[in-house]
Amino acid sequence: MRNTIKHINNAKNDQGGFTLIEMAIVLMIMGLILASTAQLLTQRQEWLQAENTRVRIADATEAITAFRNLYGRYPCPASLTAQAYQPDNATALAQNYGRESDCTDITQAPGAGIGAQGYAVVNTINNAGAIQPTRLVTYDDTSTPAPNDFTNVSPRIRIGALPFKHLNMEERDTYDGYNNRIFYAITEHLAVSDTFNPATGAIHIVDENNNSLINPPADNSAPLGDTAHFIIFSAGENSAGGFNANGAQLACAATGFEAENCNFNVDATFRFAQQSDTFNGNATSYDDVVSYASHEDIPLWEKNPDGLSPGQPGYDDVGVKTSGGVGIGPTVSEHPSEDFEVEGTIIARDDPYTPEEEGKVQSDTICNEVIQNGTKTSHCFPSSLIAGELAQGGGMQCPSGQFMVGIKYGAPVCADEVKIECPNGSIAVGVKANGELECGAPPPGSCETEQRLLCGKTATLFGVGHNKKSTFSITTDSGGTRYERWQCKDGTWRHDRTWGDPCNCTPSVNPPNTVSCKSWSGCGDRYSGTKTVQTSRVCPSGNTNTVTLDDSGCVCENTSRTRERSCPSGFNKGKIQQKNEHICGPNPSCTGWQDTGNTCECQPETQKRQINCPNGLTGKIKQEKSFTCPGGSSSPGSWGGWQNEGGQPDSAFCTCKPSSYVDKNRSCPTNGHVGEYWVEVNFNCPSATTSETVVKNTCAPPPPVIHYWKKASGAKYQKSDSPVGNKVNSTCTAAGETGICYEGSYSFGACICK
Repeated sequence: MRNTIKHINNAKNDQGGFTLIEMAIVLMIMGLILASTAQLLTQRQEWLQAENTRVRIADATEAITAFRNLYGRYPCPASLTAQAYQPDNATALAQNYGRESDCTDITQAPGAGIGAQGYAVVNTINNAGAIQPTRLVTYDDTSTPAPNDFTNVSPRIRIGALPFKHLNMEERDTYDGYNNRIFYAITEHLAVSDTFNPATGAIHIVDENNNSLINPPADNSAPLGDTAHFIIFSAGENSAGGFNANGAQLACAATGFEAENCNFNVDATFRFAQQSDTFNGNATSYDDVVSYASHEDIPLWEKNPDGLSPGQPGYDDVGVKTSGGVGIGPTVSEHPSEDFEVEGTIIARDDPYTPEEEGKVQSDTICNEVIQNGTKTSHCFPSSLIAGELAQGGGMQCPSGQFMVGIKYGAPVCADEVKIECPNGSIAVGVKANGELECGAPPPGSCETEQRLLCGKTATLFGVGHNKKSTFSITTDSGGTRYERWQCKDGTWRHDRTWGDPCNCTPSVNPPNTVSCKSWSGCGDRYSGTKTVQTSRVCPSGNTNTVTLDDSGCVCENTSRTRERSCPSGFNKGKIQQKNEHICGPNPSCTGWQDTGNTCECQPETQKRQINCPNGLTGKIKQEKSFTCPGGSSSPGSWGGWQNEGGQPDSAFCTCKPSSYVDKNRSCPTNGHVGEYWVEVNFNCPSATTSETVVKNTCAPPPPVIHYWKKASGAKYQKSDSPVGNKVNSTCTAAGETGICYEGSYSFGACICK
C-alpha cells in the first residue's frame, strides 16, 4: 500500500517521497560528516599516543630520581628481551622481567650488543672518534679503605628497560604510547651505592648538529660535556630499534639521526634532535622522545648503606653520604656549626636484633642554652646524674618493688606499678615523645582464602590483608587461560577485574565481506574504493583474524594533513607548522611530519612574586626572575633564578617586629632547688636581639621528708622517721605505734605511701 499526501491548494493529488537525486545528496552530506569525524578521531588518537609517551617518560624520570634520593644510587636497568612471567613461561629470564639487573656484575664485555640477560653494555670510547672521545674518570669504592680505587678508567654504560618492579611503577607506564618498551641507560657505577659519585657521569648527548647538550664541568675533565648520569627515551612513532611487549627488537636504521639511539654496540653517545623530520626515511628521520639527568648533588642520606638483603638486621638503616657537617632543623640545616647539629628532639630506640650497637645517644653533659641580652649561656648537668653508676654517686633508683616513671626537680618519680594501655576498642600504634602510648583504631580486617567459580570451574582465591589484591585463573575448555582479580577491603572481597581468553570459544570462518580500502594514518585515508576480506575467529584467544582476498578495487589517493607544534625549549614565542603527505607511485608512502613554517623566537620577559619575610620580621620581599636571550631572538634563551627587585637586600622590604612570650618550663638556676622559674623572652627592635626578664621565681631548697599515716582508730598523725612500708593499706610501726598507709599521701623517704 502506498502513502499519499494530498495538497489542498492543488487541483490534483500528488504522491510524495524522496527522489534518487535527493537521496544521493543526503548520503553525500552524511559521508562528508563521517569523514571529518573520523579524521578528528585519528588526530585525537595520535595526540594521545604522543602525550602518553611524554607523560610516562616524565614519570619514570621522577621515579628514578626518588629512588636515588632514597637509596643513594640509581636503579640498574632491567632486561629488554624478558617476557612477562607466566606459568607457561617460568624461565629465569622471565622471572627477571621488570627487575633490576646486577650492575656490580661486569662480566659482559662492552660492544657485544644485547646479551643473554637482555641488556647491552658500551663504554665511552668511540673507535671512529668522530663524536665522542675517550671519557676517563676517577672515583672511590666506599666499601674499601683505599682511596681512588678506580683511577682514569673509561666508565661502562648499561642499556636496558625500566625496572618498574623496583621503581613502584605500573607495568603499562614503562611502555610508550606505541606499545614499545621505554629505554633506560645508566652510567653503570652510578647504580652501585659504594661507587656513586655525581661527578663521574659518562653518557654523551648531542643534538642534530652533533653539539653536546650538556655543559662541560669547570675542570674540563669532559671537554664535550659527556657527563650525563642516565637517559630515558622512546623509539617514537616509527618504533625504529624499539623492543615490543614480546621482547623482540624492531629494525634499527643503519645510519642517520636515530641510529645513535639504537646502535647498542658502538658507544655511549645518544641523540636528542629537537628540530628534524619525523619518519620520512632519510638521514634526518627522528621522532624519539628523550629525558636525561646530569650534574646531580650527592644524596645526603642513603638507605641500607651496607647492602643487606630484606629481612636482615640493619636492612632499614639509613646512613649519611657526606663528609661535612650535618644540620637537622629549619635554621641549622643550611649551615651547621657542629659535625652533627640538631634543632629539636632526638629519639633513639633499640633495634632488637643488635641491642649492643643500636639505639644509643652518647653525651658527657646535657645542656639547655639560654640567650639573655644577646649573650648565650649554657646550663648543663652531667649525664651521669641520670645514667651513671650508683656506686660512684650517679644514677637514680627507686625503692624495691617500685618503678621509676619520671624525673622531677632532680629526683626520681616512683610508682608501685606501671600500667600503660589503650582504651577499649583501640590498639597501640606507637609511642609519643613523652612516653605515652599513641592509640588508634584496630587495623582493617583481612580476607580469608575462598573457593571461587570462574567459567563454571572452581579455583582458589588465596587470602590477603586489607587493600591487597589476589588473582586466580582457570584453564578454559578450549585450552586458554582466564584470570580474575579481587581486592580485599576491610575483610570483604571486592571484584577488581577479569581478563584473558573467553570461557567458551568456537572457531569459525565468516563469508567474504566487502569493506572500504581506507587506511587511517598520520597522512589521511591514503586509499579509496573497496576490497574483499574474510574474517575468522581463532581459539583459544577468541581474537578475530582478517585476511584480504582481493584488493584490486583499492585506488591510491594523494592526501595531506597539517598541524602545529610547540617550540623547543629556549623559545617562548611562536609555533612550528608541519605537513604530512601521502604520495602515490610505485611504492606509496607517507612523507612523515615535515616542517613547513617556523615562527619560534626568543623574547625577553619577566615574572614577579612576593614571599614572606623571615621569622621576627614583618613585610613581603618582592622578587623577580627574567627570561633572557643572549644570542638574540633566533637563539634559545633561559630563565634565571629569583632575585630581589633592584638587587636590594631583604632588609629593604622587611621591618623588625617586636614580640615576647613567657617560658614557664625553665629549671631553677640553683642546682637542687625546686619550684617554678618563669622567664619573659623579648625580641627587641631595631637591634633584632633577644632579652630575658624573670617574672616568677619560687625556687627554694626542697622541704623535709614527711610521711602521713592513719592510726587504726582513724586519727591522723605525721612522722618523719618511719621504717620501710610501701603499698596502700600496708602497716608501718614506729615508736611503739602501728599505723596504716594513708591512701593519697606522698613522700620520698624509706616509707612511701601512695
